Amino acid sequence: MDLRFLNRPIEDLWAHAYVMFVFQRPGITDEVFSDINDIMGGSLEDLICRGFWTGETGENLLLATQNTLMADKLLLRGLGTREEFSAEL
Repeated sequence: MDLRFLNRPIEDLWAHAYVMFVFQRPGITDEVFSDINDIMGGSLEDLICRGFWTGETGENLLLATQNTLMADKLLLRGLGTREEFSAEL
């Protein structure tokens, strides 16, 4: 497995899969989340509004990007609320 952590625009990155670590109830104002949501035609926001994915700690959602991104899959990993988040293992 080849893991790379980069700080570049998502439109410039090709990968088999993207992984996004997302806080619970992400606002559409979160820049990266908002950008990917826009690229995917609002589907991420729709899934959250319908209660299909909440971003609770440890919650995962694997999506096929259907050629909207330069990756085959998008994995959302819930981090819980910002207030309760801890980077400690």
